[in-house]
Amino acid sequence: MKNELSVEQLSKINSSLLDLGADYEANINILTALCGELLGGRCALYNRLNGDMLSSVGQWHTPPDYVSEDRPQGHICYDVIKRGISEPFIVRNLSETAYARTDPNVALYGLQTYIGHPVKCCGEAVGSLCVVYQDNVDISENDKHILGLTASAIGREEERKNVEEELHKSQQQLSNALNIAMLGHWELDVIKGIFTFSDEFYSIFRTNAKEMGGYRMPIEDYARRFVHPDDRHMVSEETRKTLDAKDPDFSRYIEHRILYADGSTGYLVVRFFIVKDDDGKTIKTYGVNQDITERKQTADSLNESQTRLKVALKNSPVILFNQDLELRYTWIHYPNPLFDPNSVVGKTDNELLPSNDAMCLTNIKRGVIETGVMRREEVRTTIHGQPFFYDLTVEPLFDSTGAIAGVSCASIDVTERKWAEEELIKSKEAAEAANVAKSEFLANMSHEIRTPMNAIIGFTDLLMETEMSDVQQHYTQIVQKSGGQLLDLIEDVLDISKIDAGKLELEKMEFDLLNLLKDFVDTMSLRALSKGLELSYDLKDDVPAL
Repeated sequence: MKNELSVEQLSKINSSLLDLGADYEANINILTALCGELLGGRCALYNRLNGDMLSSVGQWHTPPDYVSEDRPQGHICYDVIKRGISEPFIVRNLSETAYARTDPNVALYGLQTYIGHPVKCCGEAVGSLCVVYQDNVDISENDKHILGLTASAIGREEERKNVEEELHKSQQQLSNALNIAMLGHWELDVIKGIFTFSDEFYSIFRTNAKEMGGYRMPIEDYARRFVHPDDRHMVSEETRKTLDAKDPDFSRYIEHRILYADGSTGYLVVRFFIVKDDDGKTIKTYGVNQDITERKQTADSLNESQTRLKVALKNSPVILFNQDLELRYTWIHYPNPLFDPNSVVGKTDNELLPSNDAMCLTNIKRGVIETGVMRREEVRTTIHGQPFFYDLTVEPLFDSTGAIAGVSCASIDVTERKWAEEELIKSKEAAEAANVAKSEFLANMSHEIRTPMNAIIGFTDLLMETEMSDVQQHYTQIVQKSGGQLLDLIEDVLDISKIDAGKLELEKMEFDLLNLLKDFVDTMSLRALSKGLELSYDLKDDVPAL
């Protein structure tokens, strides 16, 4: 089943992603709140294992008395972490499950539905993102998709945090080592072609002086053991440039791939300088090495995340764009491979659209900038002479200080829906016109029939005034009553027309039930008799006549 996110959902996701910064805990709470809001839960949590405790690192709408740290055993999130399966874990009717006894929050807060997803860091489940409800709810595929995306984003935060902690540790070690000029330090005697390394240098390559046979090593051995084959020519060229340099203050900064002692590949950054003798000849170089493998891996991971985001945007029909305070486009995503963003970036709506359309859009966006309140409007624009309709959502865009820096917008083309609505209105109007024609036809027909019926009833009344036998008079009375009933039926047809026109008025009148039954039997008795039936009526004494 294809997962299609609404414009509002995409707008919230875009807004939350733009709010992410460098603060790990703030980012976790932003993502947890995003998931809770989009899934409409009672509350949302990101629980992770910290040693032998389960801690709620991210919280959204948790009760004031909620305990944020507990032993993990028995908690639903702990089971999600132990399972480690990258798919949603859903439990309904929690009060009827074993979790009502093992997870203290189920009974305490009357929880009925739980949906959780493991959060992985470096391939290992370290926590669980969950949304809980106090009633039994159906979890849609869209909800599961949003939960998985958010859990993946939190996993990236965990990995970033790990990398930052490791980087901080490495930087601290580097700082301490540089104080004594030893971390990754090396020297090259150009005349003899011999490197001198430190213990810290060897530790970068996951080895030591004993395994390498000492602290000295010829240039050729260093290149063979520690420089990646594909980068040896580049390193050799940089070394040649260094030796040929005329400037005594010459220095160089290069990156290249290395070979660890175990044969695996890494990345190294080298900063080095030269020393010249009195004749201006380079006699020594020295420098400091730093392993940047983790940073490279983080960059690769970021590129992968950006690629996934681009794929998601490519498959989305939503147009996303940002504008600054002057309403100039600063960024735009348009789901059309032929679209060139450079044709829009730096321009305003006044430069791109007809004046009336541009004025309408400008007023909406200016209003959002002035009030800081999101607006959603259906707007009409003209492109190449053709009218298009868009469902536009405009939100304020904030800078790092919290000040409004422009607007962030999401727009989706609803032109086809608009045309369909207009066709529906036309069809409705046509149906109403046909209904009016039917009503007029019924009214005309009723009038045409009533005219001869009035003549029949009139002459029957005259015939009743002549001398007739009892049988003739009885039959004439039946004709007279039947004519009256037919006339009433015509009146009912006219009432149908009034009902269609919404003009029917109800009238409350007294009638004689006994006479009504007698007239009905008299009218229908001949037809009943022709079929060998006898038609009669029986009215109890306690039934009122009127």
